[in-house]
Amino acid sequence: MMDAIVAVGGGLLGAAAGAWVGLRAGARVRTGRSRTFWLAAVSIVIGGIALTAAGLLVGMRPMSVAGVAWIAAALTALKYGAGRVPGVPLASREARQR
Repeated sequence: MMDAIVAVGGGLLGAAAGAWVGLRAGARVRTGRSRTFWLAAVSIVIGGIALTAAGLLVGMRPMSVAGVAWIAAALTALKYGAGRVPGVPLASREARQR
């Protein structure tokens, strides 16, 4: 029972950290090219995979759960922070906002 509680805590911590990083990265790539957005997304996934693998190698389940939660939260926050909308070009969105 305690292992599950600690794993959930690790997941919440990973999600909170991932959301914070994703929002900050999204704000930085908002006006940039698409490749900077995708580079940030790939970096987030690689970081989450590394965190998950390290947790599995060391035998720390909360760390591996935090890595998976990091990926989900950071990618969602990156998209939200960058203001990306699938299928709508950036110029079209900016024209509607004026």
